[in-house]
Amino acid sequence: MEIEAALKALPLKDAEAVAQWLQTYLDQKIGSSIAQDEELSAGKLQESCAAESSGRLKTKSATPMPVSLPDYAARRRMIFGDKVLPNMVMLAREQERW
Repeated sequence: MEIEAALKALPLKDAEAVAQWLQTYLDQKIGSSIAQDEELSAGKLQESCAAESSGRLKTKSATPMPVSLPDYAARRRMIFGDKVLPNMVMLAREQERW
């Protein structure tokens, strides 16, 4: 709040000079942080490329993992018992005109 009050008390020309300095300062800070981020990401990229070429990086195998699917027939028997359910698609096709 003190800074804000001091800036409001400045003449317009001095306030513009402070604003110009602040903008330059922020641009430098942001630019240096972007450069650091780029250096870090470039370093990580180089490390991952080196790990891949040296064989340290594990890649996915060509064969997929086996997937165990639930037993749908057992579930149907558990819900409906031994009742035979009609194939609704076949019944609908029989009733439709082609």
